[in-house]
Amino acid sequence: MKKNYITYGRLVTVIILVSITIAVVSTFLFSMEMKERTIESLVKRDTKQATLFVVTSLQSAMQKGLKANALNTLVDDLNSVDDNMVISVIPSVATTKMYGDTKLNQKMRNKDHYIKRALAGEEVLEMDISQNVRYVYPVKVQKEYLKYYKNMEVGDISGVVDIVYNSSDLHLEISSMLNNMILFFIVLICVIFLVIFVSLKRNVVRPTDSFLETVREIIDANNFRQRVELKTSVKEIKAIESGFNQLLDSLERQFYTDNLTGLANRRQVMEDINACEYPALAIINIDAFNQVNDFYGNSIGDQILVEIAHKIEALLPNPYFKLYRLGGDEYAILDTKSDDIEEFEVLIHNLARVLSERFYINIDQEISLSVTIGAAYNRENLVIHADMALKSAKIRNKSHLFYDDDMLIVSEYEKNLRWTKTLKQAIVADRVFPYYQPIFNNKTGRIEHYECLVRLEDSSGNVISPHYFLDVAKRSRLYPNITKA
Repeated sequence: MKKNYITYGRLVTVIILVSITIAVVSTFLFSMEMKERTIESLVKRDTKQATLFVVTSLQSAMQKGLKANALNTLVDDLNSVDDNMVISVIPSVATTKMYGDTKLNQKMRNKDHYIKRALAGEEVLEMDISQNVRYVYPVKVQKEYLKYYKNMEVGDISGVVDIVYNSSDLHLEISSMLNNMILFFIVLICVIFLVIFVSLKRNVVRPTDSFLETVREIIDANNFRQRVELKTSVKEIKAIESGFNQLLDSLERQFYTDNLTGLANRRQVMEDINACEYPALAIINIDAFNQVNDFYGNSIGDQILVEIAHKIEALLPNPYFKLYRLGGDEYAILDTKSDDIEEFEVLIHNLARVLSERFYINIDQEISLSVTIGAAYNRENLVIHADMALKSAKIRNKSHLFYDDDMLIVSEYEKNLRWTKTLKQAIVADRVFPYYQPIFNNKTGRIEHYECLVRLEDSSGNVISPHYFLDVAKRSRLYPNITKA
């Protein structure tokens, strides 16, 4: 089952959106909690300050000898200062004997449990759901005011100050302030994450996409010369770029270089030929080199191949000549600027002579080798023509030959191609079949055995003898298919 993977860009986007959502929700919840705490703290402070102001004003009035009516007028004046605040002064029973009492005060003392708690000496602060805050403060007799209270001692409750404060305006003000703060933080968080997103997009996501695209191009084109170049300031990404390019360097060496000799290989010579305007090519084959391997061993054979490469390199007259190892016992020399054909031909003659000389390779006896060289000038089918010249030189027992259109090998090559095509078509069309030839006993005249011989039928219905196609089948690796048929 194919697994669906998330893209890096989408992953970053999801992380940022989730982070913003969590941050916004957390900020909102925290701000609500802080708003309630702030309002409660401010209300407590304001009501206590108002209470202190009321108590101070009343005591000051008492020092001036004001009576109950004057005290009530003072309370009314204090209530007119702030519309959100209602102030009431309820005297204790002991105080009413001096300043008088009212039915409302009696009712408050008897039925209001907040007043009762305050008259018992408790300070009460409550906030209801309608955003009203009630603060009930017990006023205790102090020593300096004891002369104004008859039959009372220091610390007795002379009355309570009851303040009801509406905090709706404070709620609105603080809510507005907190909402602006929340909005500011939301915008700030969005900006921060936008900067993070853009930075990740530029320094991580885009370089990663570019890296993957380059890898695909290298794989599709089989081009290990291409390198990765990532535009990023992230150290780890640049390290990936460097490491991958080092890997490509290694692959390029393996892909275009012969491991034994360190020379460029067949792939490289094909690319170099295509890059040349007028190339010339020589293919050098060591004659019967398999006998050297069989007699001296592969280790000595490898040393000989390396030594021959050194000898060829020493004979190259200028940098325009490049040496390659095509594989096995074959080398190639490419003249990338064949404006001097005579120089190229002289080089071929010298190579044929020098490489046939005797030399020693870490053994006590000398080794005699000979080489055969095939060369060609024209760019079209250059490798094929050089190979034809090589095969023709071997057939004619020549040390070297240059390609000529009149070579018999041309017609032989074309004939092989033609028969290979005919044979492939016959195999696909199931036109390969056996002929049975009887083998007689000379004494008895009877058939003892049958010999099975292959035949094929061409597209015209003609039966063709194996004389024409069997050798081609063996060279083109079609022989097993014929046996199977």
